[in-house]
Amino acid sequence: MKETELAQHFINFFSDHDVYKEVPYAGIIDIVAVKANIVTAIEVKCSLNFDVIEQAVKNIGCSNYSYIAVPLPKSKSFAYHICKNMGIGVLCLTTNGRSLRVVEVVKPKFNRKMRRLKFEAWMKESVAGSQNERMTAFKNTVRELKTYLERRPDKRALPKDAINGIAHHYGSVTSARTSLLTMIDRGVITDFRFEDGFLVLNQQSA
Repeated sequence: MKETELAQHFINFFSDHDVYKEVPYAGIIDIVAVKANIVTAIEVKCSLNFDVIEQAVKNIGCSNYSYIAVPLPKSKSFAYHICKNMGIGVLCLTTNGRSLRVVEVVKPKFNRKMRRLKFEAWMKESVAGSQNERMTAFKNTVRELKTYLERRPDKRALPKDAINGIAHHYGSVTSARTSLLTMIDRGVITDFRFEDGFLVLNQQSA
């Protein structure tokens, strides 16, 4: 089972929460589930090892509960012991005949002192466990600019007007303009171009 497929089972387990995926914090958190202001961080991996334990320990700094989510190992009693001592919970996907279900093998400790994460709506769109299908602040800004240009009758706008007309992750209009023009020149952005002082939607993107 791929990590993305595995992650979906744990997302379903938290179906009564607001679920964000691929959330930046000391790396990338696979899943963050929020309910009644309680934040739960979940690291999904295909095996229980020290790398995922290390990441789950880091996640304690930004969550009330930190979990590792893995397929049920044949024997990991020592790893469970480490997780329990570190305050990390362990969720396992188990097979019962033809059905799959998620069980809590190790209960996490509740953490009160935490750094608050900043959640964005686009974080709900990423695919947990996939770098290629990860939505980022930059990708969201480019998408917002494309949508802005699509709504213009002439499919063009001054950079300042376009940037001020959307929600973006840049600190200022100047930094946004500089970064966007650089990404256009490098061929990273292909949905629109810079022409005669305007951002212009490319025909294939219209």
